[in-house]
Amino acid sequence: MKNPLHLIPNMLTLGNVLAGSIGVYFLLTDGDAWLVAMSMLIGMLCDGFDGLSARLVGASSEIGKELDSLADMITFGVLPGFMLFVMLVDAYDVSFDGIHWPSALGLLLIAASALRLAKFNVVAADVKYFVGLATPSCAAMVMGIYWWAQHDTFGTSELILTPWFLYAATAILSFLLVSKVPMFSYKGKAPDLLTKVIRYGFAISTIVMLLWFGFVACPVIILIYILLSFIWALVTQPHKSTPQPS
Repeated sequence: MKNPLHLIPNMLTLGNVLAGSIGVYFLLTDGDAWLVAMSMLIGMLCDGFDGLSARLVGASSEIGKELDSLADMITFGVLPGFMLFVMLVDAYDVSFDGIHWPSALGLLLIAASALRLAKFNVVAADVKYFVGLATPSCAAMVMGIYWWAQHDTFGTSELILTPWFLYAATAILSFLLVSKVPMFSYKGKAPDLLTKVIRYGFAISTIVMLLWFGFVACPVIILIYILLSFIWALVTQPHKSTPQPS
């Protein structure tokens, strides 16, 4: 008889699916940034703990791997893509009635997320860094931008809710998702002092900023992560390794 504990990882992954789906519902009906952010946060927690629980109970399957990618696609691909779409609708001051093609360009982020997840599902996962921006990081960036726009954080909503800014964000994030830029991760032991310093420094600063500023800090945190990754990649040059899935 199959160990019931082996069901835990897939249940957590399905929790990720539901959280992302509920987030899309809140986004398109209520639009409340807090509800959308909490849905994504729950999805991120489920995404993190499903892998951890799988290792703890010794459960691993091809179905679990595929299900994890599908869950990531919803929470970290579809949800942030529709956030960009909703912000573009607001920027153009149009309604949801009919199709507004300029606003639909924000959905290109969904295509980029799908390409990333599909591309790296067939690549060996034995290295200790990401190639390109991981989908959860991209989603956190978009969530932070959406939060700033909804709450006029630092008086930025007027800037954010302009088509050129949102198109630029869509293009840059989509590029980073499918790019070959090495970005540090926390998988495995740090191979050198620089990686260790960057890992610990970024983790501590992230915790401090999240505790102090909450969701407001997300865009700054991801921007710091990207910049630190560029520095780390230039110094350590890990490009000869095979990229890991994300």
